[in-house]
Amino acid sequence: MGNVEVSRAWPLATRRADGFGLFDWGFVILGGLPLFLPLIFWVGENGGPQRVDMALWYYWVNAAISGPHVYSTYLRLGRKIGEGQVSRFLGWPAYLVSVVVLYISHLTGHLAEAMTAVNVWQSYHYLRQTYGVYCFYAPGDHQERRLAFWAFHGAMPLLIFGRWDTIHTAWQGKAQPYLIPMDIPDVFMRGCWMAFWISVGLGVLLMFVRASRGTASGLWKGFGVLVAYYAVHAYGFLSVDHFQRGFFAVTIFHAVQYLGLTWKLENANSPAGQRAQTRWLRQSPFLIFWAVLLGLGLVWENFTLLVPAAAVFLLSAVSFHHYWVDAVIWRRKVGA
Repeated sequence: MGNVEVSRAWPLATRRADGFGLFDWGFVILGGLPLFLPLIFWVGENGGPQRVDMALWYYWVNAAISGPHVYSTYLRLGRKIGEGQVSRFLGWPAYLVSVVVLYISHLTGHLAEAMTAVNVWQSYHYLRQTYGVYCFYAPGDHQERRLAFWAFHGAMPLLIFGRWDTIHTAWQGKAQPYLIPMDIPDVFMRGCWMAFWISVGLGVLLMFVRASRGTASGLWKGFGVLVAYYAVHAYGFLSVDHFQRGFFAVTIFHAVQYLGLTWKLENANSPAGQRAQTRWLRQSPFLIFWAVLLGLGLVWENFTLLVPAAAVFLLSAVSFHHYWVDAVIWRRKVGA
């Protein structure tokens, strides 16, 4: 694989994987949605939360859908620790710090605020990932990189704050046990919408610039990532009528996209004769831990007299830790 220079703002990919085909389009650029959207619409808008506790519903979605892509984060983290590119502190020590932070927030009566902050970070994490995928598939010169940066980042205020305003509307302003909806002022949201449409305009300009330079391959890949970025996150974060379906769509899109790109990069960086999949099977500590999380969910669902806080701390700390680790291991200075 040849080296790819990307901007300091989000150097997600420092190397380009050889080969490009249906796997890239279906699982990385489109995040598996061609396969999963029919299922999402079949489940419908009333497929879950009306039948189970809302907190439990979100627990299961995060544990069952997000678990595998977090697993791939730990596979990548383990390789980078072994190569000496990142500190061992980012492994179990950083996870335990995440648990302690959430537990202290619980003891001080601020768990809902802490969980809300983690979930706001989640929105930012989702959006930055798709920008990183663009940098991986459609690297360009300095002008193109700057246009791409603002085409993606200019939309982020609307998508991040709009998500929480949508939650406020969908939940009718009522806080859930571990999340607090936010009623974002209309004047602020109008400014966010203006920034969003400016970013769309910059995205169109970016595609014209790339087309004028004859970079057809990067043009279509970049166009696909950019359209998916706007469409999937606007649907998932801003639609009140499709609130649950949107949540599913964005969660699946993010998780499958992450898995797909990690699969490519880890295979490309595996020793000769060894594929990344074989190393996944040797990561038994995380597999055992994931089984514990799923077991805690079953206990919570079937024996509600037991306090569910432990399950919430452990799973939420995984998300907290995942976002923290991801902010480091995809940087240019730590390589592919």
